[in-house]
Amino acid sequence: MRIIVMIADMQGASSKFVQGTLTTLIERFNDQFESGLIQVIVPPAAWYPDLKALPPTFNDKADRMYWRTKQNLDYAYLMIYAARMGDLYLQLEDDLEAAPDYTFAFFLQPNARNNVHLGTVMKYAARTEWFILELSTLGYIGKLMRSRDIPSLAVHILLNYQFKPIDWLLSDYCTNRYCSPEMGSKNCVKEVAKHRQQVKPGMFQHVGYYSSLKGKIQKLKDKTFKSRAGRTMVERGPSGNPDAKITSTIAEYQRFTLESMYAGNAMAWLIDPQKDDTIWIEFTLPKKITRLTIKTGSDEHKDDIFSGETSLRANNAGEDKEREIARFTANGTLTYAAVPPVS
Repeated sequence: MRIIVMIADMQGASSKFVQGTLTTLIERFNDQFESGLIQVIVPPAAWYPDLKALPPTFNDKADRMYWRTKQNLDYAYLMIYAARMGDLYLQLEDDLEAAPDYTFAFFLQPNARNNVHLGTVMKYAARTEWFILELSTLGYIGKLMRSRDIPSLAVHILLNYQFKPIDWLLSDYCTNRYCSPEMGSKNCVKEVAKHRQQVKPGMFQHVGYYSSLKGKIQKLKDKTFKSRAGRTMVERGPSGNPDAKITSTIAEYQRFTLESMYAGNAMAWLIDPQKDDTIWIEFTLPKKITRLTIKTGSDEHKDDIFSGETSLRANNAGEDKEREIARFTANGTLTYAAVPPVS
């Protein structure tokens, strides 16, 4: 692993800001610099064109055009440099709070019901379809990509850096890469979602208040971020389901989460489930289960179902051992009637 810190200043490495920041970093992290864990890079002044002469797009004022265009060029420079450093690339910023156990998501395998993060990132990384894993719902924070995919994205940014902000350029890239001109908008959204997956709960929270754009206040927060990562409390909603904690190793699409479904507010939209993926429902208080029904699929997506390969397992209160109690049918429905009830 290597941590690359980029200090981006239009004046290049000779600027007082760069030199002062570098001195501070070396004083605080000298051992990490000596070991090679941390590297600092600075784009040369020649990397940037005249950003004050850009024709405006989307009615953005000159200062915003300057800010967002420089940001695009900064990201492209960092990605091009870092692409050769390893197999995976994680984009972060300097004003973030990390979930207490985010490192386990990279280095351990899932082995506990109370922490969805355990091994989740490496589990996703082993799959062949994904292009980007979003470890935060905000902006360009917490984007995880394979290094082999970085050059083509960087080229896309460099070809279009003056036209759109970075998050729009990323969306354009994914659409161009995964959607054909003949594909309908709904199918395009679904196809992109397979490759651009949101990992929840978020692993990184933005804590900065003032944006680098003068006068811009950053109030947005990742609502999925939890101090105890992977534990989301779902209170009784319109569904009448008992209070429970929901965890899963499957990515969810936007607001169509398992928590929302369980509360009776919306259906869940899960992205690309794989063998050994798991959804856990842990009741806050022990409950006697007499009957349980789970339906998958919809009128619009009849084939998006759990089939007979997917089972329901349960354990009695106070016991760790689980046992299979039912399986989904070929039409994507599971019905369980307990005799005697499972608690």
